[in-house]
Amino acid sequence: MTSTVTVLDEHKAALDERGYTVIPDVLSPERVAELRALLVERAAFEERDPSGWIRGGNQRIFNLISKGRPFRDVAEHPVAIEMMAHMLVDPDRQGEAMLAGHLDGIEFLLSSFSANITLPGCAAGVMHQDQVFVTPPWPGPMVGNVIWMIDDFTADNGATAIIPGTHTLTEPQCWPATDSLMGEPVTVTGKAGSAFVFNGVVLHQSGANTTADQRRHAILSYYCRPFIRQQENFTRVVTPELAAELSPTLRKLLGYETYFTLGYTDGYAKDLDLVADDPRAYA
Repeated sequence: MTSTVTVLDEHKAALDERGYTVIPDVLSPERVAELRALLVERAAFEERDPSGWIRGGNQRIFNLISKGRPFRDVAEHPVAIEMMAHMLVDPDRQGEAMLAGHLDGIEFLLSSFSANITLPGCAAGVMHQDQVFVTPPWPGPMVGNVIWMIDDFTADNGATAIIPGTHTLTEPQCWPATDSLMGEPVTVTGKAGSAFVFNGVVLHQSGANTTADQRRHAILSYYCRPFIRQQENFTRVVTPELAAELSPTLRKLLGYETYFTLGYTDGYAKDLDLVADDPRAYA
């Protein structure tokens, strides 16, 4: 029987070679059903809310961290953590990380955590890269994604299209544009419960949903290196009560802990809610 470690090693190799991989059966059918039910309920609520986000045939649900423990479990899923550590943590910095106390290998942040629901009739999105805010030339991936397939991803219901091999690009590209691009887009399909992992440099787009009545649900976990500003300001949207319940891993992913000399509070490398307990803080 093939071990989980061996399977993930194979997917890490695929991630390195072509810039993406699909890991099947990561979430159980029971967990997928639970997450889908929560998304359907939340989408219906936000659809009635004037501030709800529906654009171009896509409905986005933001701040999933605050919208249910099952979502939070996905954000810190061990498979996502291991795949992001492989892609976003430089091997030659492991020694420095250990000296700084980052013994668990989590040298990255959760930049945003949302859901996307591709509605029937939705047109294909714009081909893009996720780290265009980084000044070129790019030394490699500064960000990475795990798209959790909550429905089957098919060519008909808007599965993501990707250009394999474009993770080696060192600057932003448009498509179609230059001869430097390596091939045509391919549609990434997979069964519900799969984790679709891809490099932030890869050119990709949401597909067109040509079905009459199928909504394609997905959870988008977007991670970044620890010195990059996050898309979502979790310290503002997460309540103090919820923050106190977060696991150590999730607190680190959301930016509640320091990284080397980054994220200090009043000169101290401590969590914000612990500084007041230090008698030196206001001496």
